[in-house]
Amino acid sequence: MVDIITPSFNIYGHDDIKLPILLSVPHCGRFYPPEILGQLRISPSALIKLEDRYVDILAAPSKRAGFPNIMANMARAWIDLNRAPDEVDAQMIIGARQGDFAQPSAKVRGGLGLIPRRMAPWGDIWKGRMTRQDLDNRIENFHIPYHEKITQILGQMKSQFGSAMLIDLHSMPPILNGGDALTPYGGDNDYNIDDNNVPDIVIGDIFGSTCDNYLTDLVINHFSQLNYVCRANKKRKLKVAMNAPYAGGYILRRHSRPARGIYAIQIEIGRHLYLDENLFEPITQSSRIIGGSIALLITKLAEIMLGQHIANAAE
Repeated sequence: MVDIITPSFNIYGHDDIKLPILLSVPHCGRFYPPEILGQLRISPSALIKLEDRYVDILAAPSKRAGFPNIMANMARAWIDLNRAPDEVDAQMIIGARQGDFAQPSAKVRGGLGLIPRRMAPWGDIWKGRMTRQDLDNRIENFHIPYHEKITQILGQMKSQFGSAMLIDLHSMPPILNGGDALTPYGGDNDYNIDDNNVPDIVIGDIFGSTCDNYLTDLVINHFSQLNYVCRANKKRKLKVAMNAPYAGGYILRRHSRPARGIYAIQIEIGRHLYLDENLFEPITQSSRIIGGSIALLITKLAEIMLGQHIANAAE
């Protein structure tokens, strides 16, 4: 059941919280406002590359189990919820100077700031620049509500259980050992995923700064032990990497407070695990396996955290 529906997000399992874990899915939005089409200088279909394509399907088993979930509605092309509100390329804003915003991060310089500007191989996404009022409206109506709700729920969990954890769920294109993403749409899709040391899943805790090691280790071990039937119809263990090439972003930095018992971890799921060979449509059985594994992971983490809470209360 959907507890709350807003333009920014849908939230599930919020009315009766039984576990100290919140699942955040910030890049699953597939709603594109009509006005976006007139502003594009590239094909609308190219924006799919910005999506964490159908990653919300992987959260469905957790949602059905009643675990708290917050899922973005708006497409990432409209606003990126995993960027700071001042992580803006000033050249996109009419009349703005770079001093109006934070020093450009690597993401901003690469065209993927709060409002994405460029995409390979197409170049600039938009025909022209946007007004400061438009930027402020997007932040006020979509970015702020999403993060305020996360803060509220984590605070409620901390008060109720003594600790809380945010799992920030993403998906990633297949990546090579050097961290380069393989082309996800069109062209040659022979990834040789099962023959090379390509990570299936990347866990991020910003190099140990957002989560306690015992929780991070549990996440790594959980996915490392998962049997997966690959496209060659062979069963194998998943390959799990840590903090490379994805260590976590703004969501982890903003919401984690490990010293206070509020933890955050990012999970990047390889799209080759649950999408078809073009990385476009979900494969039902694979999606169920990965999604079920995420729900099981939440249960395991909650058992550890609740056990600690009971032990601390008894001391």
